[in-house]
Amino acid sequence: MAKNKLLEKPKIPPGHVRTRDIDLSVLTATEIAALKQTAEVRLMAKLKVDAEEEFLKQEMDRLEKTRYPSLVEEMREVRINLALYADRILLDGRSYFHGEVYHVPKSVYDVIKDCEAASFRHDDEVHGDPDANFYRRNRARYNLSARTGAATGTTGAPARF
Repeated sequence: MAKNKLLEKPKIPPGHVRTRDIDLSVLTATEIAALKQTAEVRLMAKLKVDAEEEFLKQEMDRLEKTRYPSLVEEMREVRINLALYADRILLDGRSYFHGEVYHVPKSVYDVIKDCEAASFRHDDEVHGDPDANFYRRNRARYNLSARTGAATGTTGAPARF
């Protein structure tokens, strides 16, 4: 036979403390007015303490920056500009995407600019820089035979020096 759930005692979770209902109707109007004033005074005192702590923190930060400027790194704005093959720079686990603007410390700015230059330098090595190579002659390529000691050009004809 199934038990009726309405007749069972409610289960109280462990650690739960029963509280009694507080009846505010026992307070008189003058006591309520006095308690409201006390609450206002306590709230203002708490707000004042919070404001003092925040001001003190800001002032200490400002003084630290003026006394120890080497500890505080200046921030710079950088727009990422990479060679065509690259779409991002991954630095300290953070991605900096091509074409985006970031506000970074100077040390990160320097590394990003170095990576940008390296990407263009690599692209020039792989594909060649047409502007830089315009007046450069092609190198003569020779095949040297270890057996005969003869030098031939890339077409197989004997090389002229």
